[in-house]
Amino acid sequence: MKNLTLVFLLILGSSFAYGQVSRLDNFDPHKSAKASRAFRAKQFEKAAQLYYEIASANPERGFYWYRAAMSYIGIKDVQKAHECFKKCVKTSGYSFMVNPMLGLARTYAMLNQPKKAVETLKELFSYDVNRMGMVYKLPEFQTEAYQKNPEFLALFGGKFPGKQSRVAGWRFDLNLLAKKMREVHYNLFAEVDKTTWTNAVKALDQKIPQLKDYEIVAELMKLVALDRSTQMYTPTNQYAMHRLPVNIYWFDDGVFIRATTPENKALVGAKILKIGNQSIEQLLKAARKYITYENEMSFKARAPRFLQTPELLMMENATNSVEKVKMTVETNGKKKVVTVKAMTFAELLQKYGAEVSKIPNFDERVPMKSWVSMQASNKTPLYLENPYENYHSKYFPEQNVYYTQFNFSGSKKSGSIINFCNGLTEKVNKKGAKAWIIDLRFLHRGSVYSNRAIMEALVKANTNLRGKIFGIIGRETYQVGQHLAQDMEYRCPMVWAGEATGGRPNFAYDNNVLTLPYSSIKVNIPHNYVQGGPSRNLDKRQYLGTYLGVGLTSQDYKEGFDPALEAIFKYIKTDPRRGKK
Repeated sequence: MKNLTLVFLLILGSSFAYGQVSRLDNFDPHKSAKASRAFRAKQFEKAAQLYYEIASANPERGFYWYRAAMSYIGIKDVQKAHECFKKCVKTSGYSFMVNPMLGLARTYAMLNQPKKAVETLKELFSYDVNRMGMVYKLPEFQTEAYQKNPEFLALFGGKFPGKQSRVAGWRFDLNLLAKKMREVHYNLFAEVDKTTWTNAVKALDQKIPQLKDYEIVAELMKLVALDRSTQMYTPTNQYAMHRLPVNIYWFDDGVFIRATTPENKALVGAKILKIGNQSIEQLLKAARKYITYENEMSFKARAPRFLQTPELLMMENATNSVEKVKMTVETNGKKKVVTVKAMTFAELLQKYGAEVSKIPNFDERVPMKSWVSMQASNKTPLYLENPYENYHSKYFPEQNVYYTQFNFSGSKKSGSIINFCNGLTEKVNKKGAKAWIIDLRFLHRGSVYSNRAIMEALVKANTNLRGKIFGIIGRETYQVGQHLAQDMEYRCPMVWAGEATGGRPNFAYDNNVLTLPYSSIKVNIPHNYVQGGPSRNLDKRQYLGTYLGVGLTSQDYKEGFDPALEAIFKYIKTDPRRGKK
């Protein structure tokens, strides 16, 4: 029990981040504030009493039962905490239920009720696998009541992870992944034939003893990629693959090296014709086996990751080395063959760690600043100036136009997204702006809940800007960004510019990451099905298209030219509702 309070409180971190303040007549805001202060000061006895009183007066508010439970944990009153966790689970929706469910399972275990604990964990893991890694290590589940309990062990693939041989470890990971994809995925076999998928699992299980580690990782990628929505993250531990020190982008006029390390600066701006002994067309076709993508635009966004990974190129017999890879490139109309030395992930971190750490999930929207880019530093277009900032805005006085870019749907440390959006609406209306441009080109991360703040701001502005709200979308607009774009299309008359989105109007989505116990490889398995816009389940489109459809060429990028933004400015000069002069 010594570390019980600390471990439980660590779980609290993101819990009930959206807990709402009750507006019932019997809610006492002053008591709530006192309880919150006591809880933060770790005065748990006082907090427990106050939160229990608040929860009892407002029994349908799960947040207060949860805080009461956590406070009782703080004073080691497990029975009282257990009762509060039960009431919290009963009164909470899906979004807020995960941590209370885990708390309930743990208190069942502490109260020597293993059957109830296992039943609760089974329900929890049926829709959320993020906590499985935590449960592996919890002391209350290390006893014989669980380690020799077949029902408990079945939750983890039949055998609790421990020290295993390499082959047994990989097989355990494979079978746990297959089990959880079947159990947790919203509808796994809507996208992939069940027989094909089952046979792929069996075949890999049989091949594991003969495969090298990188080959197993690649085969796992292929298995996951059979589904169009499950995502396997690139390993960053001992199973990390090599990386060619080049930043590759698929422009409208071909696949180019848009940046590289100073040692390889002669390659900057080169068009890739072949890698190893295979043409770029052959390799792009092969890449489809390893990459999860919803449509052609998302494939276009992700294919470069395959091209810069030597181990995957070896899987397709394009090269026979992970250390050096030959490329045939074209620069200024001249072809040449060059050898590029690959880097291990450790070398990449050692040399560029400070920059790599700032890239969310290795989502390289722009090349690292210390690399040599084909785009001059004084020609950076607006949409690439702050690609990792959650959101920012700029006013164009000459055109009387506001531009806002959303790269992450969520608040910044410096202020809430709600205040930012409300302030923008006031400015747009006060200026009598001619138009408002919303750039969603990099939006796929964040929360659909935060989308509401953006949407409400647009609806308020729409009264004065009807027909004058423009959106820019592209290959990196998917998931959270796709959901927002669908609502914008429905609730505001939009004029879309840029590329088609990398997501579909209806899609499986969740931040539901399974960490495989042997390899520590992370796989995001979607449990929710998200539907946006007016048509909901009737919308069968593979993407959201644009009215002002413009792509990006290598020359556009080199010159810092933004064809999507320029297309909108050109359109604004005409009647923005009819497009006529």
